[in-house]
Amino acid sequence: MHHKSVEKLSFEQKVVIGILKGIKSALLFIFGLFSKNPTFLAKKPQPKAFEELNQKQKDDFGNRWREIEDLINLGGISQLRQALLEADKLIDFILKTKKVTGNTMGERLISAKPIFSYRTYNNLWNGHKLRNTLAHEAEREVLNHQIKESLKFYKDALGELRVL
Repeated sequence: MHHKSVEKLSFEQKVVIGILKGIKSALLFIFGLFSKNPTFLAKKPQPKAFEELNQKQKDDFGNRWREIEDLINLGGISQLRQALLEADKLIDFILKTKKVTGNTMGERLISAKPIFSYRTYNNLWNGHKLRNTLAHEAEREVLNHQIKESLKFYKDALGELRVL
């Protein structure tokens, strides 16, 4: 709408023009979302059903966790580091056993998101990132309490997987 002078418009006319501009902006925004991501409002697929663990597998994984706890109880930094690496491997092996897709632990964690609660999933990611730090940046100092906290995250994940 082009008018000779905005000052000559009544208050009501200015309100209508403002509303129309707002609607135009909202429509352009929504159109922009669809043009960048056409599935923006599409129904999300249901999560894939992963294989259930049988009792023998649960028992075996529980025994492996108890071995990890033995390392934790030794309390030395090298044992804690080893315990974290082993805990990460254990979760990864469980995800593989459950037929979670992905070529790496990180990819499998992404695929396994529906298996875990929001909190446990995010904590597990943090634990995995700390594991990567230990594995790939050996010179980087990591404190005992950081490793112990991450190990609790792995234990929580094992609980949600009904291994413990």
